[in-house]
Amino acid sequence: MQPQRVVTFADHAVSDGGLYEQCGFIKDGELRPDYTYYFRGERVHKFLFRLKRFRNDPNLLWDESWTEQQAAAENKIPRIWDYGKTRYVLDIPG
Repeated sequence: MQPQRVVTFADHAVSDGGLYEQCGFIKDGELRPDYTYYFRGERVHKFLFRLKRFRNDPNLLWDESWTEQQAAAENKIPRIWDYGKTRYVLDIPG
C-alpha cells in the first residue's frame, strides 16, 4: 500500500523548514516549545517521568502533594526546553 501523506517536523533549534518547503511540503502548524528531562546523563522523554513513576520508583523522592514538576525538581531531574517545531505535510497523489 502506497502512503498518501507524509508528515514531518522541523525542529526550530536546527531548522527553519526551508528544505521541506523546497521539496514541496506545506506548513501545517506550529508546535509550542516542549521539554524533556535530563536523567543519568541522557535526555529522556517526559512520558518516562509521569507522577506514577515518582510514586512507584523507590529510588526517587515522592510526596502525594507534588506535581510532576515539583517531583522532578526535588529529585534534581532538570527539564530541558526546546524551541518548538513546525509541522509539514506532503500529500502524495494516488
